[in-house]
Amino acid sequence: NISRTVKVPSSEHVAEIVGRQGCKIKDLRARTNTYIKTPMRTQPPVFVVTGKEDAVLHVMEEIQNAAEHFTHIRASRNHHKVGGSLDSNKSMCREG
Repeated sequence: NISRTVKVPSSEHVAEIVGRQGCKIKDLRARTNTYIKTPMRTQPPVFVVTGKEDAVLHVMEEIQNAAEHFTHIRASRNHHKVGGSLDSNKSMCREG
């Protein structure tokens, strides 16, 4: 196993990547068989990903892509509330 870090721009990015009640990060862990340490709001916005090299690299790419997507969403909001999640598994993150 290897461990790698993935830095994202802010704690808001961390929250979006993790999802409500951790649903997105739990799904990513399960799909990739990796351990993903999520930073607390008081810590620098850096994830630590541990697992097999190919899986870790895949997770790093997904986190980076989600962070970039969230940055673009925030930039294009123009005072409009944008709902939904950043990944194709958004239905798994809905409450109820």
